[in-house]
Amino acid sequence: MQKDKFQLFLEQSKFTSDVLNHAALKNLLIDMKHKKWIFDIELSEVIEPEVLLPFIEQIKTYFLVPKVVLGIEIKFTYKSLETLKNHVTKYYDYAIFELAKQKASYMIFKNFKAKQDNLSVKIQVDQDSLYLSTYLPEIEEAIKKFGFEIKVLLEVSESLTPTSKLIESAIVDQEKVMEQKTLYVKKSMKTPQQTKKTFSKKSNAQAVSIKEIPLD
Repeated sequence: MQKDKFQLFLEQSKFTSDVLNHAALKNLLIDMKHKKWIFDIELSEVIEPEVLLPFIEQIKTYFLVPKVVLGIEIKFTYKSLETLKNHVTKYYDYAIFELAKQKASYMIFKNFKAKQDNLSVKIQVDQDSLYLSTYLPEIEEAIKKFGFEIKVLLEVSESLTPTSKLIESAIVDQEKVMEQKTLYVKKSMKTPQQTKKTFSKKSNAQAVSIKEIPLD
């Protein structure tokens, strides 16, 4: 494929982003064994993931050819990384979203606040959640495929209640509820005391002869 065909792709796609309309194909590597094309594309600056992702999908749709081109890989370089600072958290959020589709365990990061610190993301966690550091390399790798690096770090926040404390509190609350239920059941099972009633005779019954009983 010549670069002219890539230019034709840009013209036909009519992207609203000026950065994409001026994208440059620096190199095209063809993997004959795996029938894969590897695009080396240069952009003038970093743009939002919600703008870049449709661009990637359109390239794949446009250049994939059944039985001829089975795979498309795109590598990005930039003339300037100055605008990256405007999109750091967006690319972090995208990485979490994509990884969570593969491994549900990444959904836990949605429970923690992430803040930008220059070209890095700091995730505020409680003391018991430091084990999440094992996930960070994969998050950084998911971002790196866009042609730049964003460092992802954990930051312990003293204002957050440790997970172990939350569990302990939940167990205590559950025990209290069970105790209340037990007391309620015991009360409901008690047999009410029967009150004995005594009747006093105000008059003594007298025997009456059958003859003395009046007829209706």
